Amino acid sequence: MKKMLFLVTLLAMALTVAACGAAEENTSNAAVETSAADAKELKLIASNWVFDQEEYKVAVGEPIHFSIENAEGLHAFKIKDLGIEVDQSSPKQFTINEPGTYEIKCSIQCGSGHRDMISTLVVE
Repeated sequence: MKKMLFLVTLLAMALTVAACGAAEENTSNAAVETSAADAKELKLIASNWVFDQEEYKVAVGEPIHFSIENAEGLHAFKIKDLGIEVDQSSPKQFTINEPGTYEIKCSIQCGSGHRDMISTLVVE
């Protein structure tokens, strides 16, 4: 009986963790994944609790090759409103079709300053 209770508890915990870590899917066309040969490079350089710039600017409709370099610590980033997630091993390319200001957040728990590791993407 104790083993069964333990297994049920373990299964419930695993399902909870899986649900919390589920990827959010971008259902709008604000950002579309592309593979254009002439994409503009946008590399974020991350150190502990900061990106190298407070603000990055790109043009509407221009293919952007997003990547991240970890100068210190282990980081990745997410632009939730555009459905963009990038880590060091998986750069991605998107064309952003809607102008606006979008929040860039570190998506790996990187220490005590993690929640303040925020930058901005301005699409004009």
